[in-house]
Amino acid sequence: NDKLCAVRAIQCWLEQANIQSGPVFCRIYRNNKIGKTAITVLSVNHILQRSAESAGLGNAKQFSSHSLRRGFATAASRKGVSLQSIMQQGRWKQVSTVMEYIEAAGRFENNAADQVLQHLEKNLLDDETVC
Repeated sequence: NDKLCAVRAIQCWLEQANIQSGPVFCRIYRNNKIGKTAITVLSVNHILQRSAESAGLGNAKQFSSHSLRRGFATAASRKGVSLQSIMQQGRWKQVSTVMEYIEAAGRFENNAADQVLQHLEKNLLDDETVC
């Protein structure tokens, strides 16, 4: 899909911005002049938040570059992607970091307390003599 191809988008950006070397994503000044220094993590976070707001997401202010990386690890793990592949894609060096992301997301899956509540709820619905 030409409209969604990341390679074509980068090629177009590099051509339009006349970037031959240095940072790929640079600051754009108010007069649409493209700077030579890389954008900051804070800038990336603001771009993500504005994009999330434009998409109508209620939690737009919670988006950050870190949450996208963490979310990628979680989503990939849920789809059965190997830990090695996840670490390679995200450029993580520490297994413990990635495992913390994956385990934190899984704390609400197959949760013991949730299963007890579901069991109680089912029994209450089956029992017509509820007080």
